Amino acid sequence: MLSIIPKISIIVPCYNVEKYLERCLLSLVNQTLKEIEIILVDDGSPDNCPALCDEWAKKDSRIKVIHKTNGGLGYARNSGLDIAKGEYIAFVDSDDYVDTRMYELLYNATEKEKHDVVFCGLRQETTQQSYNFIRDYDRPVLFTASQMPRLALSFLHKTELNTQTRLFMSVWHGIYKRELIEKLHLRFYSEREVLSEDLPFQIEFFKNAQSVKFIPDYLYTYCLNACSLTHNFKLNKFNAAINLRKLLYNIIPNHTDASYFIDIEFYGRIRYLLADLILANNISFKEKQKFIRELCKKKEWNKLNISQGYQEYTWKYMKQYELLKANRSTCLTLFILFDKYINKRNFKNLFKKQKTYL
Repeated sequence: MLSIIPKISIIVPCYNVEKYLERCLLSLVNQTLKEIEIILVDDGSPDNCPALCDEWAKKDSRIKVIHKTNGGLGYARNSGLDIAKGEYIAFVDSDDYVDTRMYELLYNATEKEKHDVVFCGLRQETTQQSYNFIRDYDRPVLFTASQMPRLALSFLHKTELNTQTRLFMSVWHGIYKRELIEKLHLRFYSEREVLSEDLPFQIEFFKNAQSVKFIPDYLYTYCLNACSLTHNFKLNKFNAAINLRKLLYNIIPNHTDASYFIDIEFYGRIRYLLADLILANNISFKEKQKFIRELCKKKEWNKLNISQGYQEYTWKYMKQYELLKANRSTCLTLFILFDKYINKRNFKNLFKKQKTYL
């Protein structure tokens, strides 16, 4: 029977995922930790998700349903946060699923709520029964308050606290103490206005956390669904990336590496967005050329503090920055085409997951 205060509130935004919702919910209702609440946020989904959410709520008293007009992933999570009662908060994307032991293992790892957040590893399902395994640390690791400013920067770039690359930034592979979220009045930005709704949330939370733990278990499965891959592209993502850079400068404490970490992370996003733009099926080549010409004229390129990148990355990685800075839009377009179509060694990297939610 559900206790008055659930140990974990699991927030699940739902949008256009009718095909995957049952798989996700079966992995949640069958958790070995029973003292949970599951908050389904129907974000104005155009498919059968609203009715499915209501049907599941009738089957399990731990399930709550919110129906709202479409506002995007970040705002859908906020709607769940507004009613959550759990000691900890978890987030799950509704086309993914989790190990049935996930929340028991994460909650037990808090050591009686000693830690503000606990993260686990994850599997990326690229095809059915084929996985990439991702985790930040190969053994349990604990960080304390004095390390938090540096650990927050580790979401942007590798630091001495990382064993591999930068920390995996998505919020859905951990549980967060709700008391701290509410104390900070912490909510998600709209991903339509600020690209990557997870990154500002993580940094704000970590800046104020006292104790953070990582466990190595692969408990979350992140699905690269065939129907989630899309070559449609929204041009406003570039402005959303610029807005993210501005926001990070406002929320990250001044530090020796902060400026470089923010700017190299921003430049990396621009590279991926340019590749996605070139591959887009919904935009004509003439429109792409016009947009890239206007993009090259932006003042941001001369302001970036990424000179250190020449010591860390290949010449090819930095070449696009030189072309952007020099306002050479035609050369930039040709360089991307050469890199992604002729130099096929890196072509597979383009197929990043684009959630059906977006």
